[in-house]
Amino acid sequence: SLLHQCLISVFAVFGMAVVAIMGWGPAGIQNTLFLLLCAAPLLWMREYVRQLSFAHLDVRAAIITDGTIALTQLGGLAYLAWLGELNVGSALAVMGICCGLASVSWLASGRQRFHLSWSAAWLDWCCNWTFSRWALASHVLACSAPYILPWVVAATHGERETGTLGACSTLVGLSNMFLIGLANYLSPK
Repeated sequence: SLLHQCLISVFAVFGMAVVAIMGWGPAGIQNTLFLLLCAAPLLWMREYVRQLSFAHLDVRAAIITDGTIALTQLGGLAYLAWLGELNVGSALAVMGICCGLASVSWLASGRQRFHLSWSAAWLDWCCNWTFSRWALASHVLACSAPYILPWVVAATHGERETGTLGACSTLVGLSNMFLIGLANYLSPK
């Protein structure tokens, strides 16, 4: 699964690089999109760590990872705001660094053992694709609105309103983190 995560991240970053190079999207997003190319794989790795922890019913590891990321991100963002340097680029950098450090710490802790083998990864992919393609399609459909909505707001109302939406989404996301954690804990029980 770790190899699958890394390969999917590489393909997604390649797709975002194409979007950045072609100049698609709102005019003000181009500089940030290149920073997102670096931060996105780290953000995705955080989600991979969370999902794998929950799949193995290791709720403690997921809570420690989420708590560490939340505290370091909030501290980093507060520090940047105090310095007057808080902008989209610096916020993405803080998010990426915090998620990357927590994910690397989780991987280094050895909570999950990985045996990396390209042949095994290919066999697992072939075996699981018949079911997982439907799960993937369902997940993409369910998750598309939060990712598409800022682009729609940017295209129709501008960057300032998109920033306000992002700030509001972050505040709501703080409570959402606890609700999702509780749901992930109670569902297997």
